[in-house]
Amino acid sequence: MIKKRSNSFHRKIERTLRKHCFQADASINIRSYTTLVEILIFLSIMGTVVTLFMFNENPILLSLSLALIFAPLIVAFMIPLLLVRKRVSECEKELPFVAEFLAMASAVGISPTYAFSRLKYFNSLKRFAREARIVEKIRALYALSPIDALIFYGKNHPSKSVRNYITSVAAIERSGGEVYNVLYEKASSLLSSLESRISRLPDQFSFITSIEIIAFILVPISLIGIGATFSSQGVELLIASCITIPILMTAGIVFLIEASLPKELEDKENYSFLMISFIIVFPTSLLLLMMNMPAYVSLTVGVLAGFLPSSIIYYSKEVRRNSMIIGLASLARDIAEETKKGKSPTQALRYVALNNVYPQPLQELIKRVSVYPALGFSLKQVVVVEKMPWIVKVFFELLDEAEDMGADPKTLDCLASFFERISFSIRSMLRYASSYRLTSIICAIIMIISVSYTVNTVIMLLSRMHDLANFYTFSLAPLIFPTMSQAKIIKDASYLSASINSILLGLLEGKARGGSIVNGLIDAVFFAILSMLLIWISDSMCLSMIKTFM
Repeated sequence: MIKKRSNSFHRKIERTLRKHCFQADASINIRSYTTLVEILIFLSIMGTVVTLFMFNENPILLSLSLALIFAPLIVAFMIPLLLVRKRVSECEKELPFVAEFLAMASAVGISPTYAFSRLKYFNSLKRFAREARIVEKIRALYALSPIDALIFYGKNHPSKSVRNYITSVAAIERSGGEVYNVLYEKASSLLSSLESRISRLPDQFSFITSIEIIAFILVPISLIGIGATFSSQGVELLIASCITIPILMTAGIVFLIEASLPKELEDKENYSFLMISFIIVFPTSLLLLMMNMPAYVSLTVGVLAGFLPSSIIYYSKEVRRNSMIIGLASLARDIAEETKKGKSPTQALRYVALNNVYPQPLQELIKRVSVYPALGFSLKQVVVVEKMPWIVKVFFELLDEAEDMGADPKTLDCLASFFERISFSIRSMLRYASSYRLTSIICAIIMIISVSYTVNTVIMLLSRMHDLANFYTFSLAPLIFPTMSQAKIIKDASYLSASINSILLGLLEGKARGGSIVNGLIDAVFFAILSMLLIWISDSMCLSMIKTFM
């Protein structure tokens, strides 16, 4: 009986892991992985028994020990789920471009199943190049027809969007209806979904701004007031909370922004310069702090030394990327018009590169790219050699496929209208991000002025009340007001907290604008300088007001 139940338990674990690993397209030996999970379960049970026996009277140590014991088991179960999530994210990012390619292919009479198989030759659509190979494996393994293999693949895909699209594509090919019209509408609906998500960004940014007001204004001001009133309960702990709580809430805001932004328009970033920047910031700030400079000034100078060079690199790359993607709309339309005159797409590309005017980064790129076909290279090979944004790579590969499929004007019109809508989406996203940046600046200004007023009026007043209480020898317990030395610590730490929170706001603004924290380095530098100037100005004004009325 025990052996039977053990085998049943083993099969349930293996079946669950097999399902997730299949959906994740992960190369994992299921039997070995199941054995590893069973060993971790056994060790977790034994460790729990030992921990309960050793730390049953200490709940803190008990909780920490149990967390450490179960962490490997949780990680083992989470790895396949995270791989599934990664596959879904990558597929949904590339899906609109795949839908556009299938629509272009159907315009010249190529079947969707054959067009889908050609995705394996793409260099920019890496995820769907792998998905196309999966369909080939399914077809060979189960001896299915191309349509049946595509249906089997679609029904077992973890992404709902991909599943619905693939099954409908296979169904329309099998029915023999108006394939082009249906696929064109499918590609258009995916773009409409993208545009709909972008149109909701102002509401989502407004919600994020409300969270920032709580995290960066209300929480620090409240904690500073508590630290001043109950100084005997630990000023340092409360001041540390002014820094740690906004940092923790920043992590949550990053996830909110990540969930709000459309993945289709994002590009992979190189984080090496960011790592170097952080390595420079902390030693520089610490060195200046040891030289008795105010903490917020030390941090600002450290941020300038560490972030400024990297921010210039990332910002120039961001501007170049956005201008190139926005310029693709005009480029695609001009190529489509030239193909109607009898030119091939590569000939049209060469012609517009010499005779038309586009944004400078795009102009320079297409002049270089247009030379390669004359040397015998395809545009698919060019995207591997030349550095360009991901969406631009997809454009050139789709253009190369359009030429291979016969350069039908209908195909080029379809491509041009697609990238016109992509360009419009980028412009809308940047416009909404600019509004969010303005609210972030206002939030930083309000936070710094509020902190300065609080530490220069309330805290200094309470510190004088502490001296009066000592002078008249009466107790104010439990309201133990800060001494003058404690008030100075609170003031320095409060300004440091305001400076850190301003930098975090800058990083969040860059995340919202470009989809990556690295895009916020330039904003972090700007917010750091703004916070230092505002602290100096507001501190001077508050001190002058106090001297006037005291």
